[in-house]
Amino acid sequence: MPSSTAGVITATWRDIVILTCEADPGALPMPLPWGVYLDLWQGKCLVSVVGLRFLDTRVLGVHLPVCGSYPEINLRFYVRREVEGATRRGVVFIRQLVPYRLTALAARMVYRERFRRAPVTHSREAEPPRAEYAWNDGKNSEGNFAVWELQPPALPEPGSLEEFITCRYWGYSIRPGGTALEYRVSRPEWEIQRAGQADLAVRDSGVVGRVLSPSLREGPVSALYAQGSEAGIHRRVRVR
Repeated sequence: MPSSTAGVITATWRDIVILTCEADPGALPMPLPWGVYLDLWQGKCLVSVVGLRFLDTRVLGVHLPVCGSYPEINLRFYVRREVEGATRRGVVFIRQLVPYRLTALAARMVYRERFRRAPVTHSREAEPPRAEYAWNDGKNSEGNFAVWELQPPALPEPGSLEEFITCRYWGYSIRPGGTALEYRVSRPEWEIQRAGQADLAVRDSGVVGRVLSPSLREGPVSALYAQGSEAGIHRRVRVR
């Protein structure tokens, strides 16, 4: 994927924490639209809880002074689409949490994504390295996750679980009626750090809890950290 980050929305993504668990495909918000298929890892359905910081967010090059920098937490699963003999590997978001109501509203309108406004916090310790994200909507959803004991950074090995999780350059949102919107995400490939230790706690009575609760007893199958990079989100198009 080219590293050019020109897009409708551009930002610097930093302090990316990714905890991945096995999940029951029946708990996902299905069915998928025509032409978009669940992407399995060795026959297993995976979902990831992701925390990251958006910095210096711009829309069509215009800086957002009030809500241009913020932490986000999202829950996603993995999909693929075949286009002219090439596989586009992407994600579908189950839930996305941001601290600003305006950000959530704009994302729902433009990209039809499942954004909600909720207090989201981020903390990072330098020595020893540790990164943590947490949320609490004050109603029925709260949780936190963290990684530490980080290994040295390296590009993911081809064909590895780390490549499967992190090398995703397409997003898909499902519209009423079963059609989908597709958008490209441009960024360089990230060096990632495996985490020797990780923690994930979720208390949620909605879709997040239905997807994650059965996985919490076993714990994550992968825990990763990436420093991040500049990134661009491109215009949406309808999948035909």
